[in-house]
Amino acid sequence: MRPGPSPLEWADLRPVQPPHRTRNLAAVSLGLLLLCAPAAALAQSGGTGSNSWLALQGGPEHTGVAVDAPAPGLRQAWAQGAAGTDSGLSGVVLAPGLAVATGVRSVVGLDPQTGSVLWSVDRATGPTDRPLVVPAIGAIPGSSDGVIVYSEGDGAASGIQALDLATHGKTWFASLPAPAIGAPVVADGHVFAGVRDRSVVSIDVAGGSVTWTARTDAIVDTSPAVGDGKVFAVSEDTGSGRARVYALDELTGRVDWTYSPGHVATHVSAPSFSDGRVIVGLGDQTVVSLRSSDGRLMWSSPVRGNFSPESTPAIASGTVFIADAEGDLYAIDERTGARRWDYQFASLVIHGSPLVAGGIVYLGLEDGELAGIRAASGHLVWRTVFSIGAIGPLTPAGDLLLAPAIGVKGGVIGLRHDPSALLLDEPSPTHLRLGIALANFAGAFLVVLALAAAARRLVGRWRPVDATTPEAS
Repeated sequence: MRPGPSPLEWADLRPVQPPHRTRNLAAVSLGLLLLCAPAAALAQSGGTGSNSWLALQGGPEHTGVAVDAPAPGLRQAWAQGAAGTDSGLSGVVLAPGLAVATGVRSVVGLDPQTGSVLWSVDRATGPTDRPLVVPAIGAIPGSSDGVIVYSEGDGAASGIQALDLATHGKTWFASLPAPAIGAPVVADGHVFAGVRDRSVVSIDVAGGSVTWTARTDAIVDTSPAVGDGKVFAVSEDTGSGRARVYALDELTGRVDWTYSPGHVATHVSAPSFSDGRVIVGLGDQTVVSLRSSDGRLMWSSPVRGNFSPESTPAIASGTVFIADAEGDLYAIDERTGARRWDYQFASLVIHGSPLVAGGIVYLGLEDGELAGIRAASGHLVWRTVFSIGAIGPLTPAGDLLLAPAIGVKGGVIGLRHDPSALLLDEPSPTHLRLGIALANFAGAFLVVLALAAAARRLVGRWRPVDATTPEAS
């Protein structure tokens, strides 16, 4: 076990002092032991409450909806990074009193209220193109114990490592033939992960044995989603350009159905599951809704860009919120596929995913911007920019929002509501504002008329002299 990193000396646009730490490390550790039991609390929380956020986008369904989170605007309360020359941390998962993120060479446990480091465990480095992978937290059936699972290693040394949730000691390691760079999820006593050897695996969460391996047409770099007794995964073949969505039986790994658009569609999002539908962004610039029971295409909605495999749709109150890699955030009717609104940002979205909380859609962007969009109107209500790296998937933690900065100088930023922050009401810059456009046109037209009249007056005053007139002679 390695010593914990020291806090980073970052400055936000409105820097504030971290809140006073009221608990010592021993008290926190004891609290974790008490709060971890029973395991049913983890299983029933759904990962959307103020004390639990168990996987990427909250849980195995990836719905990205928070019961509570601070309202915009926000100010920095604390910031913390991993030890070493690369302080970047992944998106955060949350259990009562504990926030967990992976670094390039470590897994770090933080106090979510203060950002102080509770513990740090060594982690084998993964592929350079995806060094940080969001971990997951799950319960062991029939036990009061919980586990933290995360991917580590590269090549033949790849695998999924488990830590005891209460003691953060290593419990088992499941060896894999290739890296699992999509975030793992835990559901119904098993860990599910996509693997770069063209497979999806199921691992027993209690002992670490691989219960099944399902072969796919191509690599699976996205995080799987679980629901309706199935595991949903997306593979993509960069050589042929083909992408395919798989529905695998959760118990056996048998393929229930697959869906592929039949043409070039690489650069996909991870899937999300809600209300019997699987939502995926495809590289043919469409978002599709597939019926979970049989894979039937319910609708296909066109967008303006392709997607990042690290990004995941959010689904809230009958609306799908999804961001393409070009920086456009869309709100799409979950039932019909009709677009309700979109907002175009000036930056890409590679690491971030939409988070819906209190009628606001939060999103992190590659240029370090963190923005809040009103879910009903699609108008920008708040934004701030950090200069320490791209902003990844967000985690609600009661009155805090935890934002990972994915970069060498990054880490996790804890943000609180700032009642003095300036709020906005701005539509997307790509949308025509008819009143303003007409006023601008009218103003420009009047300017042109005035210039034309002035030109005519000048021409009228200047008349050439006729050389045949007496004055000329």
